[in-house]
Amino acid sequence: AANKQIREAFAARGAKRGLRTIWPPIALCTDNAAMVAGIAHEDHLRGLRSGLDLAVKATVRWPRA
Repeated sequence: AANKQIREAFAARGAKRGLRTIWPPIALCTDNAAMVAGIAHEDHLRGLRSGLDLAVKATVRWPRA
């Protein structure tokens, strides 16, 4: 919701249909990656799995701080 281009695209499509687009203030549109990771962690601890088999392999090594 904080992406300016997405807001403009939705507003334009809505206007074509006679709809008014309402957005929360930018300050309230933050990255929710931490929340998603937290929920995934809780699911993992409870033994819940997505059912997807993913082979993850790091292709970039970042220097440790």
